[in-house]
Amino acid sequence: MKVALYCRVSTDNFNQDVSRQINELNEIAARQGWDVVETYVDDGISGTKKSRPALNQMLKDARQRKFRMIVCLELSRLARSTKHLLDMLEDLKQRDIHLYVHNQGIDTSNYMGEFLMTILSAIAQMEVSQLAERVKSGIKNSRKKGDGSWGRKSNLTPEKERQIRLKRNEGWGIIRLAKEFKVGQPTIRKVIAA
Repeated sequence: MKVALYCRVSTDNFNQDVSRQINELNEIAARQGWDVVETYVDDGISGTKKSRPALNQMLKDARQRKFRMIVCLELSRLARSTKHLLDMLEDLKQRDIHLYVHNQGIDTSNYMGEFLMTILSAIAQMEVSQLAERVKSGIKNSRKKGDGSWGRKSNLTPEKERQIRLKRNEGWGIIRLAKEFKVGQPTIRKVIAA
C-alpha cells in the first residue's frame, strides 16, 4: 500500500525535532510492508493552525490520490480542532484515503477506527476549550479584585500626573502630552479629568 507520512513539531517543543517521528514512522511502514510515497514535515508549526505548508501539500496530493493512507504517530500531530480533523477525515474518506495513527492505534480503514478517531478528537477539543475557559475565568477574577494586578502597569507617578496637569494648563494638547509622558491618550484624558 502507498502511504504518506506526516510529522509535526510545534514551536513549544524547543528541544525536539521531527527526526524521531520520521524514524519511527519509517520503521512502522517497513514492518507493515507499506510503500512510503512522501514524508510531509511541518517543523515549528502549532497544531492549532488549520493551514500548514506540509499539511496543505499532503492534502493536495491526497486529492490527486498519490497514496492510499496517511500515517502519523499521534493524533495531536495532525490536528487539535475537532472540526478541522473531522473535515479532513471526511475529505479523505470521499477519496477512499485512510488515516493510521500509530500511538492511539487508530485505523480509519475500519468503522471502529473512525469511531475512536471522532471520540479522541472531541476529547482533545474539550481539553483546549477547558483551558481557554480557565484562562478567561482567571482574567475575570483578577479584574474583579481590582487590586491593580491585572493588565499593563502604568508608568505614571503622582509627580508625572501633576506635570501633565501643569502642561495642559500651559496649552499642551493631548497628543503632545501622550508622547511626552509616554502614555496613551485615554490615560492623559483620565488624568486631566481627575
